[in-house]
Amino acid sequence: MGLAKTGRVVAVCLMGMAFGTATHKRAIALLFPLAFAIVCEAAPTLSTMDRARLLEERSFHLLGESTPIPDEAVRLCADGNGRFAMPGARWAPTDVLSRGGTLPSRRLVWAAASADMLVVHFEQGGFAHTYQVVVLRMLRNATTYDVTWRASSPRLKDYANFVRALRTNDLQDEPDLPR
Repeated sequence: MGLAKTGRVVAVCLMGMAFGTATHKRAIALLFPLAFAIVCEAAPTLSTMDRARLLEERSFHLLGESTPIPDEAVRLCADGNGRFAMPGARWAPTDVLSRGGTLPSRRLVWAAASADMLVVHFEQGGFAHTYQVVVLRMLRNATTYDVTWRASSPRLKDYANFVRALRTNDLQDEPDLPR
């Protein structure tokens, strides 16, 4: 879990200790260490080997409109309702609901592929407009992917900008990006 969520858990526990009944205080005192340990589990980071592969800019090529993103990859990047807009398509960039609520809250910016990896950069609408990068590794059967790394990012124009951001540590691990 991220630092913000950890802070909220700590704040709730401290408020319970300050304003709760004696029974609440005993329960919180017993459960706080367990809750804190669960919330503070180590966040997965990009491995050194995967980082080195991603920095090999020549190994990746941008996927154009004529090369669709594999359905499995779209599923892994889609919003909580399973929707994912392609570049230029209508989507919901704010938290204001559209008519019928049918527009996706995530939209592809670009995707780049190598022989065994796929990097997907998308924007997410809602209360805050954000950008994310998801790195997927193709599994041996060549039809499914595994999420290798998730990160929040600034808007990245293309794969070359992604490599620059990776080199300068402008991407932040986000293991628990919301669906």
